[in-house]
Amino acid sequence: MVERTSPSKMRRERAARLTAEQRREEILAVATRLISQSGFNGVSQADIASACGVGKSLVTHYFSSMKALLAAVLDAKDMADFAALSDATYPPNQPGPVRAFFTKHIENNMERWEIIRLHRMLDAEALDPEHPAHAYFVDRYHRTREVARELLAFKGDPECATHELLAFWHGLELEWVRNRDLPVLSIWNTFADRFFSSGL
Repeated sequence: MVERTSPSKMRRERAARLTAEQRREEILAVATRLISQSGFNGVSQADIASACGVGKSLVTHYFSSMKALLAAVLDAKDMADFAALSDATYPPNQPGPVRAFFTKHIENNMERWEIIRLHRMLDAEALDPEHPAHAYFVDRYHRTREVARELLAFKGDPECATHELLAFWHGLELEWVRNRDLPVLSIWNTFADRFFSSGL
């Protein structure tokens, strides 16, 4: 007679085979997916534990609260952004190099639909000052605007150009999150042909 292994035992055995770093990364990946589907307030540590096939105590071992887990998810995105662009210092503030810099960033984002979806969802939720990610997004947009304004110094009105570029960028991302078949690069290049050829 063949002894059958129960699903719960199989999950425990699998969890036991993971290193501490692998477990942490698995929890982060699952949290990213679930939060991007249901929003931060629609997911609990118990939900994440269940999806990972482990007990809630293991999740709380790595992340003491949902706020701590959310912070780790957002930090992971920022680290990925930095890693993707670490081989390119900020370009000189000239139309060609700056356009290439932003295009590379968009191409990188197109490889990470789920994390971009999560970011757009959390961005909307965090408009509430009581949301745990509110300060994160306020600070991130402040830093993003500062960098964009410096890069767009060649424009006649860098401040206005910064708002125009970021408004287009965020709107394009939102449309792509809604429709993964959207020809993002084609739309971006049409916009960039005008935006980077004009000094206004």
